[in-house]
Amino acid sequence: MEEITEEQKMENIIFLKAANLSLFISYYLRIIDPKKRKELAKNLSEIFEFDFLEYPLELENVLANNVSIDKGIAKNNALLDNLFSMFVCLNNKIPIFICGKAGFSKSLSFSLLYQSMNGEYSKTALLKNYPKIFLTSYQGSLTSTSAEIKKIFNIAKKVAKYKSKQKGKQSLSVILFDEMGLAEISPNNPLKVIHSELDENDDNKNDIGFVGISNWALDASKMNRGVHLSIQEPELNDLILTAETISSNIYEGIKNIDPFIEIIRNLTKSYHDYKEHLKLKYSLSYDFHGARDFYYLIRIAAKLLKNNNNNISPENIAMESIERNFGGLELDLEDNTKWSSTKKFKQIFSGHQKNNIQNIDKYDVFSCIYKNLTEENNRYLLLMTDRTKSDTLIEFILKKLNLNFRFIQGSKLKEDQNEQYTLQKAYSIILSMEKGEVIILKDLEILYPKFYDLFNQNLQKHGNSSYARIVLDSTTNERHIVNKDFRN
Repeated sequence: MEEITEEQKMENIIFLKAANLSLFISYYLRIIDPKKRKELAKNLSEIFEFDFLEYPLELENVLANNVSIDKGIAKNNALLDNLFSMFVCLNNKIPIFICGKAGFSKSLSFSLLYQSMNGEYSKTALLKNYPKIFLTSYQGSLTSTSAEIKKIFNIAKKVAKYKSKQKGKQSLSVILFDEMGLAEISPNNPLKVIHSELDENDDNKNDIGFVGISNWALDASKMNRGVHLSIQEPELNDLILTAETISSNIYEGIKNIDPFIEIIRNLTKSYHDYKEHLKLKYSLSYDFHGARDFYYLIRIAAKLLKNNNNNISPENIAMESIERNFGGLELDLEDNTKWSSTKKFKQIFSGHQKNNIQNIDKYDVFSCIYKNLTEENNRYLLLMTDRTKSDTLIEFILKKLNLNFRFIQGSKLKEDQNEQYTLQKAYSIILSMEKGEVIILKDLEILYPKFYDLFNQNLQKHGNSSYARIVLDSTTNERHIVNKDFRN
């Protein structure tokens, strides 16, 4: 039998690792069911005769260590999978569709990669070997049209053609199609042009990268034209890592104070159990509370623990954090009595904290609104009230607080569902945003995607000022200053 040379052994290792990564990105990451993922990983480990996940996870961490990640952003599974799959697909010009619920680091991951991939001017030696990204972005909405999407592809192609003529500089023209799911359900059926555009890219007629981001899975005819990444719900260990990263960024010494870090961990366990409870008994309401509610739960708890000058008990601080983030849902429990989502969350937390917490029925909505409107760096509010009482209630609260406010009322008439109408309303919001007013928005669903970054408080800092990206139309992204007193 002929002996295998060292060179052949190396070739075999390279082949196996390449096959390992290809299966990981093309098949493993598209599976949403965690049990099926584990089953696939186990079966492939037996076939390869080594741990199928070891090498991909090692490379995910190598890449994450070469990307500029701000303090307070956890390197959880969702972030690592998003970064790695996008990096591989972009550099191979393979379209990628990333589908996952709000708050699962989809847009954040792309933003981190975009900011870090600067070609020869990248901060790390690894990324200096890869091209600089030149971005053409598009925000999907219910008013998206085929002509707009076609225009975006044409712009990206022109950028690629122009940059290819510049000698000695690696470049990569990329389309970021955010909120693709909204465009898919648009009555204009705008995504029909995607098929031909991505097929051209598959034939190497185009030389662009494509990232499509959606909060839900898209039609298979679109996703099968690229790699499909399904972001899983985080497991408990992943949630704890995220919570400890967020809280440590706000209060650096929190890990050294046992009662405080116990509160953070028990809030995290309670969120995990609360979501499991909804999945089991209220599946239609499962997504009512999600990742962003959890992030702000931890942020508020950490901030209150840090600034606890009134010696409030950690348990009561946890109660306030729950009240300010987990209201709004009514649950019918076994005894046929109405329980609020706030009360249910508090009950679960009380079990983890193992203290006799007395105030699980307490919920002062006025206090929650007051604190969110008067304290800095709080999330914007979504108020769910009786339609006949809501305007009067909100106006009463704002007048009592002596705050400048403005109602911006939308229309549900079909004739008003157009670009001119939304631009008119958009500039009203921008004006209030820059003046620092409180705005109350009503019946403006058609407008919200334009203010995606603002409403998610994804703001860019320049000096002492904050700016939000506003998507005015398919090719116009403007950055406007956000007054520190602005509330929504």
